[in-house]
Amino acid sequence: MKSRKKIATAIISVSAILVTAHVMQRSGDAQEKTVPEAAVAAVSPIPAEGLPPASPGVAVEQPAPSAPDAATVMAGPADPARTDNPVALDVSGPALPADTASPEPLSIPDPAPRMRLTMNDGSEAITPQPPHNAFGLTCGVELATAEKSAGMVELTVTAPCRSGKTFTVSHSGLRFSDQTDRFGRYKSDVPALTRDATFRVEFDDGASAEMTLDVEGARLAERVALQYAGETGLQIHALEFGAGYGDAGHVWAGNPGDAEGAFRSGGGFLTVLGNTDLPDAQVAEFYTLPANTSGRDGVVRLTVEARVTQANCGHEVSGQTIQRQADGEMRPVSLTLSMPDCGAVGEFLVLKNLLRDLKIASK
Repeated sequence: MKSRKKIATAIISVSAILVTAHVMQRSGDAQEKTVPEAAVAAVSPIPAEGLPPASPGVAVEQPAPSAPDAATVMAGPADPARTDNPVALDVSGPALPADTASPEPLSIPDPAPRMRLTMNDGSEAITPQPPHNAFGLTCGVELATAEKSAGMVELTVTAPCRSGKTFTVSHSGLRFSDQTDRFGRYKSDVPALTRDATFRVEFDDGASAEMTLDVEGARLAERVALQYAGETGLQIHALEFGAGYGDAGHVWAGNPGDAEGAFRSGGGFLTVLGNTDLPDAQVAEFYTLPANTSGRDGVVRLTVEARVTQANCGHEVSGQTIQRQADGEMRPVSLTLSMPDCGAVGEFLVLKNLLRDLKIASK
């Protein structure tokens, strides 16, 4: 769609930059000892002191003083008419210790597995082994980086004990959040904003990893970025070499392209990073124009737009842009917008003069 209808003016606050905005419309042994029944029936407990008178037919003898650790119970028939000898049951047992002091505390071993290391001097050191997951992989966070074309960096996060966990990637002031898969892995291509590029990944529990990479291609590509948190409706739009809205040269989230196609066409491409399904997700958009523009001359017009949605209508939204300046430094600019009321849902605010257009001359 090549034209839009201006219907409202937004209140916009942008640090150190003049921005014009208008609204346009788009779409887990016991041993049993068996005792004769006749004997068991006549056994009664022996009190520790003050024995009561014996019942008829039952004779109870106290333990001899010389043998304090033994007791003999004489059990006779309950019927006085019987003349057979009573049965003696020996229930001797070990004497209780006279010392009543509290026992020494139990020594509980350290549950963490340990590893014995032999040092260069022949001495030994025992260190705790790191925990492992159910598949025997060492817990921890590893970050690997590899440079790709157009100043892109393949970022690989490995965290075997953190499957489905949220993490944040930060690089040169930009941040985006995502989740690991069920194996605790994540991989994505991330645009490098600087040649000496440092990437850091940090999980919600504080576990983190960091890696620095020399990205030669970062200085050979023009790159702008936009970051925000939550459902702001903010977007980067690039109109390449005279293209209008809806044309092949209109690069945005609805028509992002990729690095391979950009090299063929001489245009650019958009990279959107961040999991918008996460609450208050941090999202980053990057527009990249590789150095190879296939001899094309012209201008790439860059704007930041905000689509009015049910989530942001009538509210303030904020974000930040980052773009390389003439001196080669990346310059951040913060912005805050007052969105129209919900009667404007589906329309767009176009913020002009926020990003510097890219003027390309063939060599």
